[in-house]
Amino acid sequence: MANSIRNKLAARIFIAGSVIGLIGFLFTYNMLARQVTDNYELQASQVAVYMRNYLEEDLMYVSFNDISSLAKDARMAEMIDKIGGKVYFDGNAFARRDIDPLADFLKWHTRLQGICIGTQQGGYIEISERPLIAALQPYEPRERPWYKDALATPDRPVLTGPYRQMSGGIAVAVSKAVVKNNETIGVVSFNLDLGGIEESIQRLTRKWEGDIEIISGDGTILFDRKHKARTLKNTNEAGVDAGHAESGFETIVIEGREQRAWTEVNRENGWKVVTAISTQRINEQILLMIMPILVAYLAALLSVILVVCGVVQIHVVNLIDRINRQTKEIATGNLAARIAEMPNDEIGKLGESFNAMAQKLELNIASINDANKQLLHMDRLNTVAEMAASIAHEVRNPMTTIRGFLQLMRSKETDAKKIAFCDLMIEELDRANSIITEFLSLSKNKEIYLQEQRLEEIIRAIYPLLQSDAAIGGKEIVLQLADSPPLMLDEKEIRQLILNLSRNGLEAMEQHGKLTIATSLAEDGSVMLTIQDEGGGIPAEIMENIGVPFKTTKDTGTGLGLAVCYGIAARHNAYICVKTGLEGTTFYVQFPVRHAETE
Repeated sequence: MANSIRNKLAARIFIAGSVIGLIGFLFTYNMLARQVTDNYELQASQVAVYMRNYLEEDLMYVSFNDISSLAKDARMAEMIDKIGGKVYFDGNAFARRDIDPLADFLKWHTRLQGICIGTQQGGYIEISERPLIAALQPYEPRERPWYKDALATPDRPVLTGPYRQMSGGIAVAVSKAVVKNNETIGVVSFNLDLGGIEESIQRLTRKWEGDIEIISGDGTILFDRKHKARTLKNTNEAGVDAGHAESGFETIVIEGREQRAWTEVNRENGWKVVTAISTQRINEQILLMIMPILVAYLAALLSVILVVCGVVQIHVVNLIDRINRQTKEIATGNLAARIAEMPNDEIGKLGESFNAMAQKLELNIASINDANKQLLHMDRLNTVAEMAASIAHEVRNPMTTIRGFLQLMRSKETDAKKIAFCDLMIEELDRANSIITEFLSLSKNKEIYLQEQRLEEIIRAIYPLLQSDAAIGGKEIVLQLADSPPLMLDEKEIRQLILNLSRNGLEAMEQHGKLTIATSLAEDGSVMLTIQDEGGGIPAEIMENIGVPFKTTKDTGTGLGLAVCYGIAARHNAYICVKTGLEGTTFYVQFPVRHAETE
């Protein structure tokens, strides 16, 4: 079974399907990888741009407008003048009319932790519900980063930080220089709590499964969606790639893992929004999408293999097994083996060819057996003929002398009884001589005189003689002669052949029987002589030795008639085939045309 057509076909389909599947898998994988990567990159860029816009428009723009309004308010210049060079850690030293507008500003802006005002004389005041810095003396605001950054760019607000507040929260300072009469007199600043920003970011980006980082211009991590412990750490300290200096895509490494990241940069303050997704997650998503396709393909491939193998088993393997079994039957000698009910396809044609071959083989074997029988008959006949030829001279000479003396004695005898005895002896001597003559005609080496003539003409020439023989017994002879090519024949011998076979048929039939003499052209071009009677058939024991001298069913026959016919056929390179049954006996004598061409 390992080498069966079905298994080989299944293996070849599997190999071909696997190769095609591998090519398709690689193509599909690359296509899905590009699609998934593009989708993640598109989402990453959209989230990064969205977050940058949020920070710039909803946070920085509003905060910058608010701080600019405070810095331009005339009351702020008056407050700075009142502070002078003194340091205040609460606003109780001032009148309520000076402090209340700032307190109300804090109430309306919930993200603000407090307002700080520093002066050019070194004065300082903070207004907040909770202390922003430790109340330690001395405190020099002009040395603080928020103050210096504001003085460096007096025409616009600045961000400073981030830093951790005394409350534990994370904030950035939004500062703006206060200018009076084109002269900077101080700086106003408020602390913007980033805790609320974190909640907004989580809410706005809940559909993004990757990481989000907000990094300040100096590389400090303001927000890390998945790693809270990195907050306020420098990117180098946290082992985080700070991303591009410009907006765009890149591959970065975070904690030793490769990530695809999009960076959005704020050109004014250098803040960056980095959205990243690990390449491992991208690959997992690709595999998640391609696995159903792969499983479906394998299932389809196995289904195709099973269906094809089933069809091959039914329509090919089983039929070939049947042909194989019948071949073995023929090999064992059963030449009648045939294949039945074959389909109308190539295998069916193979079965038809097998049946035709088996039939041809059966006919050929039968022909060979017939030929062997004829050879055996001819060997026997030849043996008898050689014996007859060797003794004919010695037998015929005494017989001739005896016949002469008998004729002489008869001519002088007057007694009628003795004359009758002489006639009887002469008759028996003549009969013995005719038997010797027939013996001599059995020899295959007998000289014959071949001439080109048609078999039908010889039959028509002796037909009156045959018709008279039939009429005596009340029987009928029917001729069915076809036009056949001329043959090289010895007319006397062919006459004897036809007469012997015809008279045997007439003698085998009862009164009113019909003897049919026919000629036809066989498929191989040979001429077939057929003589068919309506007698009772030839017994099986005679059929086994048919043509052997002295084998006869006639009471007065010599058993040499058929033997002579076989000899004549052999000398003409023809062969005799006999079919017999209860309906009668048919003799077929086949004359090859090529014999006439080669003579």
